[in-house]
Amino acid sequence: MSVKEIIAAIADLPDSERRRAYVGLDELRSSDPVAPPPRPLSAHDKAKHLIGPGSGLSDLSSNKDYLKDLGESSLS
Repeated sequence: MSVKEIIAAIADLPDSERRRAYVGLDELRSSDPVAPPPRPLSAHDKAKHLIGPGSGLSDLSSNKDYLKDLGESSLS
């Protein structure tokens, strides 16, 4: 359907329907066609307030005794 045909079809509508059509067209014109639709929340999005440093084990990589023989059993 061409633009001219759409305009002619809208012009043939009763007043109340024509107003509704123009309101719908205004909404389409004012919306951002480039914006992607909202995506559903991922597990990370839902739990990111729980992620980060906490009160628990310290970083084991700073414990040299823990790292002393790491990986040597896989070499033999």
